[in-house]
Amino acid sequence: MKYTIATAIDSPVTKGYSIRATRSLKRMPTILRKNGFRVVIYFDDHLPAHVHVMNADSEVKIDLGSSANPPQIIQLNGKRGDAVKALELVTAHQNELLEAWRQIHGEP
Repeated sequence: MKYTIATAIDSPVTKGYSIRATRSLKRMPTILRKNGFRVVIYFDDHLPAHVHVMNADSEVKIDLGSSANPPQIIQLNGKRGDAVKALELVTAHQNELLEAWRQIHGEP
């Protein structure tokens, strides 16, 4: 399955643009897109380190956890099935998402 990492981290998609360059342009950069989901981290967000995962029907707020703890659902607005899929997506990409959080906010 194909996914792209975009906007907030240095990747082929961003072509080397830094977070500082995008900070003034977007309040919620998309970090990952996969299977109809969009994963974002808000620039002005708070601890714990978390992401907002959205699709057409739902939004799920997921705590990113740590190397010792898996991600956990914090809040769900939408379908339970979407929350399960969102949690699976975040769990599969936990390290990349934690690194994106660190780049935007510093250490969690």
